[in-house]
Amino acid sequence: MVAGRFDSNATEVIRDAIRRMQAEQTRLEAWRAAVQRGEDDIARGETVVYNGDELRAIAAEAASDDCGRPAALGAEIIQGEP
Repeated sequence: MVAGRFDSNATEVIRDAIRRMQAEQTRLEAWRAAVQRGEDDIARGETVVYNGDELRAIAAEAASDDCGRPAALGAEIIQGEP
């Protein structure tokens, strides 16, 4: 049993692992690109100053699911002090 289900053979397990690794690589590449864009903006002086309330609102939006409810991950950050 792998990840809560039965796989018929080892080949399926390996294919699933490869798909997960590729998805993780794609996710990491997207994060790295976003960080680079941010660093490039900072280098050009293209920045915006936010206050604590604005940052909490942005974090709350980012950490909520499609229904506007806090997602399990990140909810504790939103609740915390600035």
